[in-house]
Formats: sequence, structure tokens, C-alpha cells
Amino acid sequence: MTDQNASIDMNETSSTRPNNSVDGINNANFKKANTNSSSSKNTNQRIHTSKDRQLINVVVSFLDESTTVFQVDHKALGRTLFYQVCESLNLIEVDYFGLSYVDSHGIQYWLDFEKPICKQLSLSSNGPNLSMSFSVKFYTIEPSSLEDDLTRYLFALQIKKDLADGNLLCSENVAALLSSYIIQAECGDYNVEEYSNHFYISKFKLLPQQDDEFEFKVMENHKKLIGLSPGEADLQLLEFAKQLDMYGIKLSPVKDHEGVPLNLSVIHNGILIFQNHTKVNTFEWLKVRKLSFKRKRFFIKLHQEEFFGDVLEFVFQHRNECKNFWKKCIEQHSFFKCYEIKAKSRQKLRIFSRGSSFRYAGRTQQQISEYIKSNNAAATRNAKQKAFQRSSSMKLPDSTIKEEDCFGYSSDMNDTPNSGSLKGQDNNPDSISYTTSCNTMRQMYKSCDTIDQESVCQSSSTIGRGTDFGSHIITEAFQNMNLSNTNLQSTLEFRGFKRSMNQDYYVFRDLVMSERTFLKDLELMHSWFKNDVAKEPSRSSEILSLLFNVSEPLIDLHRSFLTDIEYLLYIWDKDGVETLPPLSKILGTILKWLTHYEQFIERLPFILEQINSSLRLNRDFERICREFETKKGCYTPYSSFLLKPAFHVVFYGEIIQKLIDCICPNHFDYKNLKNIVEQLDMFNLEYDNTLDSLINLVILIELQRDITGFDNIVQSGRRFIREGCLLKLSKKGFQQRLFFLFSDVLIYASRSTSMNYQFKIHGYFSLYNVFVEESESKCGNEHCFTIFAGNKIIILAAFSEDEKQAWMQDIKSIAINRIQSEIDSNANGSGDSNNNNGALASIDQHWTNPLEFDQLDKMQSRTNTIVHVCWQRACSISYYDYRYALTVSFSGYLLRKFKNCSGWQKLWVEFTHFCLFFYKTSDDDFPLASLPVIGYTVSVPNDADNMRKNYVFKLQFKTHIYFFRAESEYAFTKWMQVIQSTMTTNKESLG
Repeated sequence: MTDQNASIDMNETSSTRPNNSVDGINNANFKKANTNSSSSKNTNQRIHTSKDRQLINVVVSFLDESTTVFQVDHKALGRTLFYQVCESLNLIEVDYFGLSYVDSHGIQYWLDFEKPICKQLSLSSNGPNLSMSFSVKFYTIEPSSLEDDLTRYLFALQIKKDLADGNLLCSENVAALLSSYIIQAECGDYNVEEYSNHFYISKFKLLPQQDDEFEFKVMENHKKLIGLSPGEADLQLLEFAKQLDMYGIKLSPVKDHEGVPLNLSVIHNGILIFQNHTKVNTFEWLKVRKLSFKRKRFFIKLHQEEFFGDVLEFVFQHRNECKNFWKKCIEQHSFFKCYEIKAKSRQKLRIFSRGSSFRYAGRTQQQISEYIKSNNAAATRNAKQKAFQRSSSMKLPDSTIKEEDCFGYSSDMNDTPNSGSLKGQDNNPDSISYTTSCNTMRQMYKSCDTIDQESVCQSSSTIGRGTDFGSHIITEAFQNMNLSNTNLQSTLEFRGFKRSMNQDYYVFRDLVMSERTFLKDLELMHSWFKNDVAKEPSRSSEILSLLFNVSEPLIDLHRSFLTDIEYLLYIWDKDGVETLPPLSKILGTILKWLTHYEQFIERLPFILEQINSSLRLNRDFERICREFETKKGCYTPYSSFLLKPAFHVVFYGEIIQKLIDCICPNHFDYKNLKNIVEQLDMFNLEYDNTLDSLINLVILIELQRDITGFDNIVQSGRRFIREGCLLKLSKKGFQQRLFFLFSDVLIYASRSTSMNYQFKIHGYFSLYNVFVEESESKCGNEHCFTIFAGNKIIILAAFSEDEKQAWMQDIKSIAINRIQSEIDSNANGSGDSNNNNGALASIDQHWTNPLEFDQLDKMQSRTNTIVHVCWQRACSISYYDYRYALTVSFSGYLLRKFKNCSGWQKLWVEFTHFCLFFYKTSDDDFPLASLPVIGYTVSVPNDADNMRKNYVFKLQFKTHIYFFRAESEYAFTKWMQVIQSTMTTNKESLG
């Protein structure tokens, strides 16, 4: 009796950690497959060897459009045929793929591995030859996690097929980009002599209907991919394809309970609902409680606590089509969301059926990954692999090549030439084989990407944070770095492309690198207090002692923590993830430190305010701070150093969340890590307002030190909004001025040639009753706007339209929603410095005398602060940019390209405070060079740059161009994000 309805609880397939190690493909199955398979010259009829044994011919079509005939017993299980096909390909990660067939209604079914072939739908009466297709069954969302080259190649062929068949819907420009990677993999680099026009692309079927205009776009994109190897082109194809909405989507037509036609599809994260080809809803697996079907009706039952017990009903055209979609859902959920599937034998049905006994019987994605790593299966296959060649898929060949195979045989199924086969070659002439017309076979591609001789800079010239380099701020050591060989044994060494690791490895490595940088900053700050501040008996040193008494135990805790995670990284890098203890045991120690961080954050506002007062009243303390900032190891203002520990808990929450995103909810450590993040988030939420006030206070303190002529910038209730360069119209024409926009006042100044290169105030005015509007172009400047403040009219010009709109919007917002009333009576109204000479003079005399400045000038001055960079780069930054710069940092190894040769130089790079700092190694105490990135654009190199390396990004400011190369896709993406997020003007898109 056939089953009329079936259901499955989504909790039933929950994963458990296996007692034994995950095995590979069962050898017994291969023996059985080999026993059941045989060769025969008669391909037009079924072969009867005895009453009980009947061999059938199965014609399998591969992704490269080649076909092969396999012989199996008609009572053999589906897995026998599937493993026979996989063995002919020498495939390891077999569970990503499947064999499919189509019934008379055009419905696609996947071959059930646990049922005899003769009992599967429509296969028993399909003529003398059964036709099946070998294709991707489970579309992974992380192509880089595929361990085997052959697996990635087959995935690339599947994307080509989906695109050519019209299943992978996208815009014409995106299709042209994807097609260019296909052409690069098939044809290699663009050669103007060989490919003088786009007709060479016409030989490939890329779209269902492709015209000359489309092929021209493909050719233009192909020109930009010079130097990309076939393997790299395949991987890039997969990386772009996975971002498309229709990636891995196979639509099944249904109707809802009201008869509205819809389409259903199931992928890795849940069930999707489409109206035509537009996605209208997504039901993730976490929301689904149960899936069931009854005849033609398919039911999705959602969790009651979230969706009030909703049950969604869809109607298929046929009962078998409904059951088939239900089975696909079970398989997708089991493969992607479960750690292990418990083996359950299918019991014979009794008198009455209780529904379908179907369960997914293969390995999960997690099991495949662990098997590959633990057994080093990919390396074993590559070492023993037979000769392979890359096939020219989807292209008509000029000739055919004979191919022999000991597992199956092929015959000429039609008269037209066919595409290349994927099978391995066997040089045994005694084996009987009949071959379809095929192209050259797939060749195992080797990475053509090699790292040039690794080197680091070796220079006797070291820098502090205050060296002045004129209008283009970059240290001379960075421009003139020499080569010297090095051999670093640290686990943080530049990895190159020697080994592919999972995403969670690089996230954890990011944690280790950031922790090392943070500990170094803590030790530098503590050393400063112990060696310099504590020796000066004053009120300021007493105040700072409150802070350092809290930070001292943090140093010991972080030293121990860094040792533990560095050891974990070493084990991970050496032996793989299977040997690691639960990460939650190590990361859970962070929660024990929250008491120390709580005391630090609560004391910091009071301490910063007291330090600000001491800087303006205590010359000795000011001298100590300036000396600290000119030390070789100090690359940011002292106030930024004090702020770092306050935001480190935020970093922990973000990095652990990234680790959680890399594992499935059924992972044994998922709940423990989730609990850690929840507690960290609660802590950060509690002190969010305090941290926001701290950032604003630090900005005001630093501006007070950089501006002269405006006393008491640090005021309660005053918030920083924006600073940057604008052109102000005067009697002499437009003059460059640096503007500082606060919540209650707008100040403008210019750089002074004396007084330690501070900025001298030219004027300021209250933002009470201020009006701003756009203006016509004046004196050749297009981006003009006018500010009306009382009886004052100020005409300004920005350097770009985006900057103009940003300034106008900020000023309008302040005028409409003014936080406080006018500033105190000492700064009422606006005026030029000429009308306030007495006040300005008294302020100038307040700082110090000329003799003391002569001593300070011998030290390095504050000329690479954010204010000075904005002045020299003629750009502007907002409060949110400041917040990002003060709270976000990233570090790691980069290869920097030399300008006059093809060599690359390995450097340890730290990004913080809008600046890249370059070290010889991660153990160095001070940077050798620095590069502020304000005003720079970050992008991927174009074809004119002639960069033939992976993971390269370009920094450019006017004619200054630098190329850097990251060690992995994760690092490349992170570097691009952290640098690009600092740029509010002239920002380039990643494309």
C-alpha cells in the first residue's frame, strides 16, 4: 500500500556528535558496484544472465555534456550506481552531488540511494536505456570551503549550465561578468592577435539567447582577467554566483489555498516562496516546526511561539510532485543544518502505512569537511590521481578523442559531436570501453600564483606619531624600504596560498592578532605611567593612578589569555579543528574580566576631565604627555590609548559572533558561544551611552590641544558634529579654512606657522537662528553654499558635491534641533580675530613661553593628527567617522608591492585612528612607517594596473598609489571594509 501522506518533525533530524570517526565512501559499496557492473557491446537491449539477475544500461549525462553508459543490476540500490559514477570521476566530496531523472510530466527526481533502482518512480518502464543526469544537489554558500579542486570545478560547470539553461536569472551585465570568468577558464588570457573580435565567444553557449552586444560585453570583461588561472577563474565565478538571488534555486509551481499561482524552492537556509521569479517570502529552518504532505497538499507548520501556530498550505498539480518536493526539503535541511544523521533502516510496511519512511541517508556538510581534513583525502587523491585534463564544456570540439574507462563504457548516442568527458583515463588496453565523441579531459589546474621573495623593511629610521612630511603625509621609511630575508616561525606569519582553511579559522586568527596588538598597547600605557607619570608628584598622577590600578590586573589577564589562544591557533594550524577543545572554555574567561572593565569605564570620564584641566594648568604634566606621544611606540594621542580598553569588550562581542556565524546551530559549542555573546551584549548595552560620551569627550580634548584662540572647547553638553576643509570667500577671494562644527557653534581657523603648528581661530558664531542655502557658482567654484547667521553672511565652497550636502545637512539639523542655547557670554555672537585681540593674546600667553617652545620643537610635534590630515588632504570627517576610527582596529600581515620592481614586501600592518602603521614583524615595539588613509580611495586593481595576484587592493590619493596583498579572502574583505569605512568622501565602490 502506497503512502498517501507523510510528515517530518524538523527536530527529529537534530544532530548528535558521532561516537566514531566519519568514514569515507564505504569500500563495500564500491566492491558491490564493481561486482554488479560489467561491459557489453550490445547497448540496445537489457542483458539477462540468469533468472534472478538482470543488468540494465543507464546513460549518465555529465556536467560537461559528455555521456557514459553504466551497467548495474536492476535490483541494485541507487547508491550502487551513484558510487560507480563517482568512482569513475575519482570524486571525494560525493555528497554534494546526485543523479536525477525526469518523469513523463517533466518533474525532476533525485535517485534514492536506499531503494532499488527498479522500484523508483518511472525508472522500471523507461525503455532499454535509462537516462540520468549527474549534477550538483546541494549548492554550498561558501565555495571557498570546498576542499577538493575537482569539486570546485564541477560546481563551476553547474553554474555554467544553470546560466546557459536560463535557470540562473540575472541582469545582462552580471551575466556578462560571470561569462567572462567562464571564457577565462576555457580560453585563458585574452590575446588581441588571436581574439580580434567577439566571434570567439560565439562558440560558447552562455545564455539561452545571446546576441552580439552581450558577447562584446563578455569580451570587454575578459580583457580584465589577464593572469587569472583556470582554478582561480572557477572560484571567482562561484563567489560571484553565490551572491545572486537565483543561486541554487529550482522552482516548483504550486497554488496557495486561494488558488494564487506561486513557486516554491528549497535551499540551504529554508523554503522560499516566489511569485513568478520574484521572491516574496522566506521561511528559515529555525522558524519551521514541521513539514508534511497529504496527497497533493504540502504543509509548512511554523513555531507557535513566534507565528501563533500558523500552518501554510500549498497545492501541487500531482501527488508525486508534492512528495518529491517534501523529500527535497528533508534532504536540504539534513545536509546543511545537521551535524550527523542517525542511521535508521527502512522497515517493511505492515498492513497499513504510517507515511513515508524516507530520510536523508548521506553525509552532512560538516561531516564531509571533517572527513577531508582528518584523512587529508584531497591530498591522497591528488597524489594517486590519474591523468586529467580540463574539458571544453559547452563548446563544439574540432576532433574527438578515444577514452577508456574500467567502470563504465560510452557509445555514440547521437551523431553530433559532444563535449569533453570528466572521467579518468586508464591505460590498460585489455579493458573494454566504448567512447562518446568528447573533447580533451579536465586537467588538474595548479595555482599559478606564487609569492615573491618575502621580505620586510630594514631601516634605521624609525618614527614617532608626530613627524611632519608636508602636504602628503607618509613616512620616508615607507617610501624607501630595503629588502632583507626573514624567516618568521610565528603562527601569525603570512600564510600566502599554501593551504585553504575554513572561515572560522581566519576569524579566530583575527582574534589572536587583535589581542596581541591590544596587549602591546596596554603594556605601553602602563609603562608610561610607571616610568614617567608616577615619578612626577602631582594631582594628575594621583588621578591617573586610579585608572592604572584597574588596568594593571587586566594586563596579567590578557597575557594569560593571549598565551592560551595562540596555543589554540598553533594546534588548529598544525592538526586541524578536530583536535581543539571547545572554544567556549577559553573565550568564557572573558566574562570573568567584566568587573575590571566596569571599574575602568566608570572611572574614565572623571579621569579624562581632570586630565584636560591638568593639561591647561600644569605645564609639567603637559610636557609628560607630549613626550609620551613622541615615543617610538606611541602612534596615537594619549587619550586614544586610554580609550582603547573601554571598547575592547565590544570587539569581543563582535568577533565571537563571527565565530558563531561560521558554525551551524547544532554544533556542540553553539549554545555556549551564544551565551557568551549575549552576556557581552548586555554589558555593552548598559554602558553604550557612557562610551558614546567618552568618544565625544576625547574628540573635544584633542581639538582643544590643536586649536588656539578659542578657550574652553570642552564644555558640558557640547557635541562634536563635523570638521574639515572648506573655501571661505573673502576680499582676497576664496581662502582655505578648517571648519569645526559643534552642536552650538561653528568655528573656522587656518594653520599657524608657529605655536607648535596649531590652528589659529579666524572666527566663530553661534548656531542659534542660523539659515543655510545653496548658492550659485562663484570664482570658478561650483559647490557653493551660504550661511546666514544674524547680520553675518558667509559664502563657502566645498571640494565636492557630497561634502557640500553633508555640511548643509548637518548645519540644518543643528539649527532645527538645537541641543542647547547659545554658548556662554564669552563667546556670544560671531567675530573675526581682529576684534578679539585681547582675548586671543591672553589665551596665547596661557600656554607657555618661547623658550619652552624651543625645547618642545626639538621633539616631534603634533602634525599628523586627524585635524592636520584633514587640512592637508582638503577633506572632512564626521562624528561617526571619528567613532569608527577610535573604536575599530585591525592588524595582520600584508604584502606591499614595490613601485620599481615586481617584488613584494612582507610587513606587519596595524590599522587604527585613520592610519596604517607598518612594522617589520608583529613583535616589534614601534612602527617603521605610517600612512594616514583619510582622503584615499580603496579599490580592486583594474586591468591597467597589471596585477596578477589574488586578494590585492589599491590605495590611491591623487598620484600616490600603493598596492597591498592580503593572505586570505577573509583578510582581504576585512582590510577593504575597515579602510573603506573610514572614507566619507571620494569613496569608491567595490563593484
